Amino acid sequence: MKTNTLALVGMILGIVGIVISCLFWPIGLIFGLAGLALSIVGLMQINKQPGLFSGKGMAIAGIITAAVALLLAVLGILSIGALMLLGPRMSDIFGSIYNSLY
Repeated sequence: MKTNTLALVGMILGIVGIVISCLFWPIGLIFGLAGLALSIVGLMQINKQPGLFSGKGMAIAGIITAAVALLLAVLGILSIGALMLLGPRMSDIFGSIYNSLY
């Protein structure tokens, strides 16, 4: 049996997407989406022709790692949005905390 290339590439993109999402979330979002799409297509090919392709575990791992990469990218987007909304008031918030402590 031949290992499904889409499953393998999807898993690699998912793993790389997790690392990239922690460093630079817009690129991690792209890696996560690509990894998820390729892993799903690879899993469908494996299920359609189980005698021809192997790599079901890699496809499932690709789906999971790509989903984690997407989750981290979305958390990055939400964090940037929260900082943009709260940014002007952050000095007031931290100033009042500092004044209440000292």
